[in-house]
Amino acid sequence: MSIIFQKTDDLYKCYQTIVNKDGLLDKRGYIIDTINNLSYIQIDLINQQKVIFHLETVHKTNENDKIHIIFLSDIRQMKKKKKLSEEQIFISNITNKKDSTILFIYYKQMNIANVYSQDNNAIKEFLDSLELRKFEKFYYKSVLYNITNHVLVPKHEIIDEDEINEVFNKHNIKNKKDLPKLFTTDPIAKFYGFNHGEVCKITRHNRNVGINNVYRLVIQKKI
Repeated sequence: MSIIFQKTDDLYKCYQTIVNKDGLLDKRGYIIDTINNLSYIQIDLINQQKVIFHLETVHKTNENDKIHIIFLSDIRQMKKKKKLSEEQIFISNITNKKDSTILFIYYKQMNIANVYSQDNNAIKEFLDSLELRKFEKFYYKSVLYNITNHVLVPKHEIIDEDEINEVFNKHNIKNKKDLPKLFTTDPIAKFYGFNHGEVCKITRHNRNVGINNVYRLVIQKKI
């Protein structure tokens, strides 16, 4: 195994963005109290020892909804191959994978030209074979800071069917597909883990017009 990140500062910042109050996990509704207690020195030790850095927690309202966060030096460690890497063996041994989301934070970026080519397909093939509920990949630079805390980022939230029907009746909307779209690859949608088919309410505050709500249909971007 190789060192996880070249700089422990970056690894620690990513860790904080994910586990702190109002961070990625907290905003998604997961319990953070059991995993947000590591110090910088402990993170540095994990990084230097080249061990698998794995965090696990459950949703606040459903203990069967588990999420695993795994920090990788290179996402290509997840490529399908004859001999599994230590990280692949570790992930394969996770129990109740059908109820689990695995979130990868990786340091080395793939060549942009190859993101949707052979390497990426081999990664997807291995992860699909695990029959996970969901897996997500984050290049570390996208979680160095909590982008939802920026002053220019409005509140985003998924609304339930009752509110959707209320909005549709009010605005004479007949189908979700008539709404403007928000791709799952959008940085905010990725941070919150929005899923294809959900409806997102975006609340903007304007000192001249007050509160303004807009709605977007979350869709999977076709490659």
